[in-house]
Amino acid sequence: TDYLGSISMHFIRESRGVEAAEFHRFVTECNAIARAQVSALGGNAMLSYRAVPAESGGKVYKSQVYNVISLYGMAVKVEYSNDGSRYSGGGVRT
Repeated sequence: TDYLGSISMHFIRESRGVEAAEFHRFVTECNAIARAQVSALGGNAMLSYRAVPAESGGKVYKSQVYNVISLYGMAVKVEYSNDGSRYSGGGVRT
């Protein structure tokens, strides 16, 4: 397993209303961006993943709110052996 660096991303989206489906779509898009960042670093996994939603502060104007979330983790490249088990690189298979 190769450590490629830490990931720290912060997202803010202005939206209308507080529908759960809209927030779920926002979180799904944020996760997709985090996966793309890990891939861009040459990784295939993210360890110690944390998603921290923040308070939006309530309604800003009429029915508009801010969705805020921060994502944290470590990008790694996990190598697998031919039989599908993880290979640690130090001669020990787990």
